[in-house]
Amino acid sequence: MKKPALKELANAVRSDLKECGTIQIWGGDVVRPNDEIFDIVHVAATGPALELKLSWGPPESKREEILRIDDPGEVEVSKGSLIIKYASHIRWAGGDFPPHAGSSDPALLLR
Repeated sequence: MKKPALKELANAVRSDLKECGTIQIWGGDVVRPNDEIFDIVHVAATGPALELKLSWGPPESKREEILRIDDPGEVEVSKGSLIIKYASHIRWAGGDFPPHAGSSDPALLLR
């Protein structure tokens, strides 16, 4: 399994992905697709994790949450898309998302 260098991955995400409307974790939509546009306002490699700070909503009531991907592996980053095929754990909006046994869905899809 190809493990990306996290600092290089953070730089690639910072460069290629500014916003997303779809967030899927282990194949399930955790937000309604394109219901909101999430701005990716900060990307960091923190220990064994990739952290993305997402912001959304009207200016007077902006919300922010950290999307944390522990031990990401087999990663594809392109203009407007991030696919992480494996992670040991994902945290988003107060929820914990461990891997699903036997699932072929990617750990995380943002686009």
